[in-house]
Parts: sequence; structure tokens; C-alpha cells
Amino acid sequence: MKNLKSILLVIFVFISALNAQTIQWRWSRSKFYVSPEGNSIHFVGSAYLADFYERRGLVWWQADLASFWTGFAWEIKDGFLYHRTVPIIGSDGFSTMDIYVNILGIVSNRVLNITVEKFLRINKRNQKYIHDPGHFYY
Repeated sequence: MKNLKSILLVIFVFISALNAQTIQWRWSRSKFYVSPEGNSIHFVGSAYLADFYERRGLVWWQADLASFWTGFAWEIKDGFLYHRTVPIIGSDGFSTMDIYVNILGIVSNRVLNITVEKFLRINKRNQKYIHDPGHFYY
């Protein structure tokens, strides 16, 4: 969580360093079907971040929360930076649809991890259980 606070601090320092004319809060009213490529980036990115944070040692719920807050911080950045004045990292505005897609990506990552783990029936030592059909008895 300390890293997330650092990321938020960098974002807000960057925003405050910009010219006051470029900083105006904007709401994006885009729907799900308007930008499928943007939605897929949010979906895959939040799922990847949740898995990334978990593989770096966070507990699963901490990884999911860190991924959510990273996406939320990105949307705050989008709310302040307009893509016509800041072309590379700007956006149309703060989008609640992007946050919903982020949550969907995090949940699908969690469901996929649980189902794959149960499907493969792997224990903590990464050995297959004896009841696994692939296990041969000698």
C-alpha cells in the first residue's frame, strides 16, 4: 500500500505542476460499446495488475485492492488531464464505466485463478494429488 500512496503522490504532483489552464475536472460519459479497445485495456490491465501484485507477495485480497486503487488513481488522472491539451497521457475524463470494467477484470482474474487451481488440483508443494487421473500406480 505504501507504493500505491507513492504513485498517487507522483500523479498529484504531476497534475499540480501543469499549467492551471490544462487542469479542469471532466466527466466522461462514454458507454461500454463506444470504446471496446479502451475497455479491453482496462479489463486486461486490472486483471494483470491483480495477478502481478499477488505474485509479488501480497495476499490475494490486498492484490485485488491494490489493483483497484491503481485503476482508480488512473481515472482521477483522466479526470484532470484532457487528451487535447496533454496528448500522450490525457483522456476524455473520469469514467465510471472504466472503473466497472476494472472491477470486472479483477473479479475475472480471481475466478480464473480459483478455477484453474481447482482444475489442476495442485497442493502447496506443487505435486499432483494421488486421486488425479494422470497419476499412475506402480
